[in-house]
Amino acid sequence: MRLSSKTIKRATLLSFALSMLLSAGPAKADMRQAVKAYSEKRYKDAYTHLLPEAEKGDPLAQCTLGYLYDQGNGVSQDKGKAMKWYKEAAKGGSADGQYNLGLMFRDGEGTPKDNYKATYWLEKAASQGHQTAQIALGMMAMSPDEGAPRYEDGARWFAMAAEGGSISGCYNLGRLLSLGRGIEKDEGKAVELLRKAAEGGHIYAQHDLGILLGKSDDPKLVEEADKWLEKAAREGYDDSQLSYGAFLLRNGREEEAKDWLKMASDRGNPEAQYLLGQLCRQQGGSFKEAANWFGLAARQGHGPAQYALATLYERGTGVEKDPTLSALWYRRAAEQGIPEAQYNLSVIYRKGSSLPKDLEKSLLWLEKAAELGLPEAQYSLGTLYREGDEIPRDLSKAAELFRKASNRGNAESQCALGLMYLRGAGVPRDEKEAIEHLIASGKSGYPSAQYNLGLLYSRGEAVPRDTAEAARWFRKAALQGHPGAQCNLGVQYERGDGVALVPSAAAAWLGKAAKQGDPYALYNLALLYQKGRGVEKDRQRAIELLEKAIEAESWDAPYSLGCLFAGDDGGPVREISALNRLYQAASAGDRRAMLRLGLAYDEGKLVSPDKMEAVKWIRKAAEQGSDKAQFTLGAMYLKGDGLVKNHSAAMSWFSESAEQGNLQAQYNLGLCLCDSGDEELRSSAIMWMERAAQAGYAPAQCELGIRYITGEGLPQSDPAALRWFSLSAEQGYVPAQYNLAVLYLYGGPYLSPDESSAFHWFSRAAEEGYRDAQFYLGCLYERGNAVSRDVKAAKTWLTMAMEGGSAEAKEVLDEMERDEDFAIGKEDMPRLPFGSDLPPLPSVENDVDEKKEA
Repeated sequence: MRLSSKTIKRATLLSFALSMLLSAGPAKADMRQAVKAYSEKRYKDAYTHLLPEAEKGDPLAQCTLGYLYDQGNGVSQDKGKAMKWYKEAAKGGSADGQYNLGLMFRDGEGTPKDNYKATYWLEKAASQGHQTAQIALGMMAMSPDEGAPRYEDGARWFAMAAEGGSISGCYNLGRLLSLGRGIEKDEGKAVELLRKAAEGGHIYAQHDLGILLGKSDDPKLVEEADKWLEKAAREGYDDSQLSYGAFLLRNGREEEAKDWLKMASDRGNPEAQYLLGQLCRQQGGSFKEAANWFGLAARQGHGPAQYALATLYERGTGVEKDPTLSALWYRRAAEQGIPEAQYNLSVIYRKGSSLPKDLEKSLLWLEKAAELGLPEAQYSLGTLYREGDEIPRDLSKAAELFRKASNRGNAESQCALGLMYLRGAGVPRDEKEAIEHLIASGKSGYPSAQYNLGLLYSRGEAVPRDTAEAARWFRKAALQGHPGAQCNLGVQYERGDGVALVPSAAAAWLGKAAKQGDPYALYNLALLYQKGRGVEKDRQRAIELLEKAIEAESWDAPYSLGCLFAGDDGGPVREISALNRLYQAASAGDRRAMLRLGLAYDEGKLVSPDKMEAVKWIRKAAEQGSDKAQFTLGAMYLKGDGLVKNHSAAMSWFSESAEQGNLQAQYNLGLCLCDSGDEELRSSAIMWMERAAQAGYAPAQCELGIRYITGEGLPQSDPAALRWFSLSAEQGYVPAQYNLAVLYLYGGPYLSPDESSAFHWFSRAAEEGYRDAQFYLGCLYERGNAVSRDVKAAKTWLTMAMEGGSAEAKEVLDEMERDEDFAIGKEDMPRLPFGSDLPPLPSVENDVDEKKEA
């Protein structure tokens, strides 16, 4: 508490002595004369009248006589005699005597110091309702000579005094309630008690009540705070002048605030001087004046002022720049325990700027700052433990330091700890904790956390995949200039993934990242220029960007540049340059380049045809895990193209590719297994077909439709066939469009014919050049059922079918030539088989790619 117990003793002793005499009431003549003499400060006369009564055993006279000896009023000061008379009064049951005797024992005046006896006599007085004794016991409990403060005991004694109406009791209990020490925190009761003490003229209560009310959002309470703080300040209490100045500052009353702060400063209050310096520095004042104020406070040992002065000398603001003086003030502030100064001093020692480089001292001050809870220091020290460059690597210590800084809201540490939880480094792997820390960091505006959250949401790692949420986080980081986030946001705009498809926005964001030398951005921007997406098509610009990307160590760029030089975009071919870049990429392990080289040797483009070289490079790519190469190698084994035909090897490579999700491989593996004599293998054939079909692969959907129609490997089902043919046909797969039309034309056991739908799908397939669809379309035009009869259109489509090799079309055309009245019936149309085409081998493409790492 603010008042020492000794100060309370002297203040209350005089008050109680006077109170005892004035409350004597009807008494003997000597006592009445003693009261009159004492009130008139004729202490010798008072003594003369008190002594006889004291010797007769009157406790009031004994206590008052003791007080005269204690204070040296009317007699020579004699603590021993004061002690004697206090003791006599105490034994006689005088609460005031017991109180004063207790204080003598407590302070060691007139007797050796004895806290046990002090407590004994004070408790006797307190038990009689002596409020000042209760206050003294509360003070002793909170400020013991030995051991920790006993706040609960203090609160109990203060409560007793407050219940008796003691202003000091109200003040001290209110303080404890406001702080929650020894008693449950209750600001409402605290305000009530402090207000009672403040109204009783208690200056510290006025001050503390003003501070407490000043934190409120209620304008009435703030107004009351103003009243109490001003009242305490006008009493000349410099701490109140300081607090009132700070209060006025918070409420936008700057000029008034300065006046009160200057009053406190004139009394030598270093905190007021420091605040005045801050005002000058932060609110448009003179930096030179700020330096003067900081200097006054700093020379009094005010740590924050020393730190502030150090920063001014470091920057040369308001004072001549002086790194040596800056380091000196940083050291003084650091030695006073200012963590920011300790941290900056650590940086100075690390860099060896204004002090000789000393990594040991740098680490020492960094550890001190971290121990004091400075988040920046905890983060820096945690980083040292994580990296293990200057001190032994200790991920557990790193995580603990990051955690401490995270708890204080340090965004960098929240991000670092989140990534450690994500990887299980130094802490158990915990995706929930990882995301919580990263989100906290991201919301604080830390771009690295925002970028990493974008990556996690875009991949569906540790969180459900949500590309819109990924874009939101990427945008936050991108707006702060994070090149990785700018690159990935650009990629999302190029794909329309989580954002609208806006190629121009893609180019803009990729351009920002590319200017920062980001290799992924350079690579992806080159592809946009190559394709003319979001920017005007510019092949030369694409080449320049790819070359810059290669210089920036882009792994993808050599392959893409090789393809560009190879003329894959339809541009001029530079064979040697293409081969050099493709070999560069393949040598770096790029399996796309290996496959591209294999296809070049297979097709005889860029180089002379060489099946052995083709197989070599395609096999390398396949062994590196390229699903496209595995499928291609399987197809070569199946056809005997450059390899000895080997059905088993083909299925093995198809299987490798299919397991990676390659839909062509799944479909072709299914076709191969359908021919097996093993029923279990035939069953797995359908499984692979279904996997490819469910993933949206049109040929597999079409094949499943055929098998549901024929009942091969699946139960016969017209509705299931209709479903799969429809899914495939809607994707534009021509055999499925034809098959769907045939199914609608003839119907089935559970499907009625629908010539209108048949006509629609025959038209779609016929327009794509499907011969049998052209034949049926011609027949439908000739019949005129699903469409108005049109002999001319019929002949056109039948002719096209005939030219495509349809014998049935020729037969119908011949019949139409022989007989103008010829009309074909549905039963006369030959029923052609369902169609199924083997899809072509895969091409190798350049894809716009997101940035993969932080």
